[in-house]
Amino acid sequence: MNRVAFGLIVLILLLLPLHADQRPQPYSQPYSLSVNVDLVVLNVRVLDKDGKSVTGLSKEAFHVEEDGKPQSVSLFVGEDSPATIGLVLDSSASINSKHSEIRNAALRFVQSSHPQDEVFILQFNETLYWMPEDLPFTGDINLLEMALDWTPTAGRTALYEAISGALAQAGRGRWEKRALIVLSDGGDNASRKTLADVLRLAQESNVTIYTIGLFDPLAVGSSPSVLHKLASLTGGDMYSPQTAEDLAPAWGKIADGIRTQYTIGYRPIQTSFDGKFHNIRVRVDAPGHARVTVHTRPGYRARQSPASAVEP
Repeated sequence: MNRVAFGLIVLILLLLPLHADQRPQPYSQPYSLSVNVDLVVLNVRVLDKDGKSVTGLSKEAFHVEEDGKPQSVSLFVGEDSPATIGLVLDSSASINSKHSEIRNAALRFVQSSHPQDEVFILQFNETLYWMPEDLPFTGDINLLEMALDWTPTAGRTALYEAISGALAQAGRGRWEKRALIVLSDGGDNASRKTLADVLRLAQESNVTIYTIGLFDPLAVGSSPSVLHKLASLTGGDMYSPQTAEDLAPAWGKIADGIRTQYTIGYRPIQTSFDGKFHNIRVRVDAPGHARVTVHTRPGYRARQSPASAVEP
């Protein structure tokens, strides 16, 4: 399906009358891609000793420290709440041959997600292709299926540009729980941005990044370490499916991880616009569990005020 045909189908669907429960909801105010230090938001997953998600916890179960100082949790959203999710799919020459398997696994992911999730799809080679066009987010399975049916012509890879754009787009969503699923081999040979740029943006965002690495042993330029850094810095996970059959389970684990996350937020006792990285530690009291593992981002980078950026 070419882009013109896809665009016409999307336009026709958008013109069809919507039922009351299908009407688009208003979006939040424009988002600045940096942590607002007035409210630091964390997506937190709690696992028991067997690696299973612990659900049903209350706000009082969560205890947060920033740079060793206790903080007061002021925002709490329980697990299985809706999320803003971006699917960032590499369609360059090194990945394009696996498009059918990628499409099927991604579609199953969308179908198993929360019914109120808002989703966008960004496919990329050296160019970024936003899907559906002219529609910021959608939960319409038919539109998402059509978006996944289309793939751009193979070419070079602008991974860093794609992630930077997707972080900004995710930040415009209306849900506090935000995630990106990045499928790539980690290589980049077409971006103006650098890896350092992208890692900083990731630290400054409230977005959890999950990565799926597809690596061809004969390909040049793949980088598993890039995908690992993006996931670990944001509290996500990295998956490396060995076969096409392993793709679906990887997407399924990510869907489960997002749906079982808690979203908490706090206003730092000492608000700072210093541009520095601030370490975060989250402790959880889980009745009935002698030991739990808390999975979240290790910290955030505060935005820098113009005054502090000026050299004395």
